[in-house]
Amino acid sequence: MSSHLIRQPRFACRLKTEGLYQDAAQATIHRIHASVMRNSNLKNFIRKARRCMALFAVAVCAFTVSTAHGQNQVIQSSPPPGDMHETYRLRVENALYGRVEVSLDEGKSYILVGRVVRSATFAAQDKAARQAGVVLRSSSDGVAFAVSAGFALKIRPASAAHAGVRPASLSSSSVAEIITSVSSDKGLFGKLLPPVGSRVMFQPPAHNPGAFPEGYSVSPSDAFVLMIDIPAPIPFGPSLQTDAELSIAFQHSLRALFESIAADYRDGAIQRAVADKRKVVTGTLTLRPNLPPDEPDPIMAVTYVIDESDNVVCASAAPPYQFKWDTTTTTDGEHVVEVRGLGANGNVVTRVRYLVVINNHKNSS
Repeated sequence: MSSHLIRQPRFACRLKTEGLYQDAAQATIHRIHASVMRNSNLKNFIRKARRCMALFAVAVCAFTVSTAHGQNQVIQSSPPPGDMHETYRLRVENALYGRVEVSLDEGKSYILVGRVVRSATFAAQDKAARQAGVVLRSSSDGVAFAVSAGFALKIRPASAAHAGVRPASLSSSSVAEIITSVSSDKGLFGKLLPPVGSRVMFQPPAHNPGAFPEGYSVSPSDAFVLMIDIPAPIPFGPSLQTDAELSIAFQHSLRALFESIAADYRDGAIQRAVADKRKVVTGTLTLRPNLPPDEPDPIMAVTYVIDESDNVVCASAAPPYQFKWDTTTTTDGEHVVEVRGLGANGNVVTRVRYLVVINNHKNSS
């Protein structure tokens, strides 16, 4: 029988562990070594080694594959769909200044951690997309998920290329990426990355999240909800805490992390406004739409919506359709104002969004 040499693929694979995972992995190796030294009985050694390796498999949270081209891809395991446990939700609105938010109570409440600075207008072809609603790839460069068979979208963190650039200058008619203001070194694109295989739901405006419709095409203001399961760190050795207590402690640590990210984003509102050359507003702000004169469907009324899609604060059916907004009745910080031009049948003919930063108390730097 002839033998053949098998060429190894040109990439290196290394374990990526951190925190408790790294400690557990090292302790496991020491236990195996100690078993060899203490036991002359081969069966006892094999039995102990198997137990140790089982703990080792749980301790490892990810593999990092470094290719010959220097690109890193985080490959994380995911549980079978029937065993999915939700650690937190990530919700992203596909609209300019759309909310990027997380939930620790299955969507009952959300914490704002950033905004969308460029929305997607269509999905890109992707051979890995065989089933809609599944995370395909996950790394610090972004999270790609399938929206239909053969097509995918990508959620990306902020990058140096987009820092200080106004969203209007980033607009394009052909983008398949949702670019957020969330930094790549934050938890969402760090150790809390959605694992490959995570479930993704589609949420049209004013509806609950659900499955993607067959042949889905990207639409403005649609939201995408990622159901993310991150295993809680498992303490090595005896523990005085029950599994339920460990889970609660992990949830508390997650909430503290997300609230810290939210506070950083909230406190940086004025700094971002200055960087983007956006005026910081105090007192009364007068809003007046600049309607296109050659609109084929004439504008018959204008509505002003603040923050929430159903929070209509003003409706005007008479030109110049202006709205005087007393910002002292609103909390300081960022607010999204959407101006909608309505046709004769009440349909939305055109809409535009503005990000307004309010600072009436002037207690921020």
